[in-house]
Amino acid sequence: MKPDLKGFLSLFVPLIREPAMWGGLPLEATYYLADKLPSLDYVTSVRAVVFNDGAVLVIRDGDGNYFVVPGGRREAGEAIEATLRREIVEETGWQIVRPAYLGFVHYHHLGPRPAGFTYLYPDFLQLIYVARAGRFTPQATINDEYVVASSFVPLQAARQLKMSRSQQVLLEAAVKLWSG
Repeated sequence: MKPDLKGFLSLFVPLIREPAMWGGLPLEATYYLADKLPSLDYVTSVRAVVFNDGAVLVIRDGDGNYFVVPGGRREAGEAIEATLRREIVEETGWQIVRPAYLGFVHYHHLGPRPAGFTYLYPDFLQLIYVARAGRFTPQATINDEYVVASSFVPLQAARQLKMSRSQQVLLEAAVKLWSG
């Protein structure tokens, strides 16, 4: 791990650590709440927990798993908030307002770098925000094999969905930030 990233990570206490798979590659994902942004050199994607009148925006993937952080990959030179807004509307049709920084996820590759791998390696970050839903623009969605459906689910019902522990932890942290 590069010294600047190691120094940044040392400023925060991990919320949860869990194994992850991304494109068949094994990773370790460590989730942090933070009030300071990392170097954008490590940020590959941006996501948000989106609220609307006591409900949270939930997405479901093709495997039937539920997530509370729609978003996605940052394009070269794209501003963080522009990525956040673009990705959420492309995945869900919802525009967002008042995004507030919640924290980040540190991903660390556990295996050797694959031949021809063009993404950051061995470490990269994903920023997590909290936002309120704005206008619904379903025509803005782009077909995505990772998002089969999205809808607002009452908070209590969302807590009962089949989500990873990290998604549950992010949801509770977002509720605390948003209501505080």
